[in-house]
Amino acid sequence: MPPRWQHLVDLVGIILGHWTDHGGEESVGKQFINRFLKHHPELRKRVARPLSSQQASATNFSSINYFFDLLAEVKSQFKIYPRNI
Repeated sequence: MPPRWQHLVDLVGIILGHWTDHGGEESVGKQFINRFLKHHPELRKRVARPLSSQQASATNFSSINYFFDLLAEVKSQFKIYPRNI
């Protein structure tokens, strides 16, 4: 699983903290990710993008539970056994 942008920024912040003499007061700039990926285009497709609103709503546990409840109902109604899935 590729690292998320915020995870990459956090890791760079930790590295900066070890390099600075004053205990890590340096911070990563707002455009760090864009500049980093511009200099390393081979990594562009390996960094995960933030979730879109549709993807985020798809991770709603109540809708996921509803789907599995519906699946169990259909399996029961049509007598679908696990070996047939």
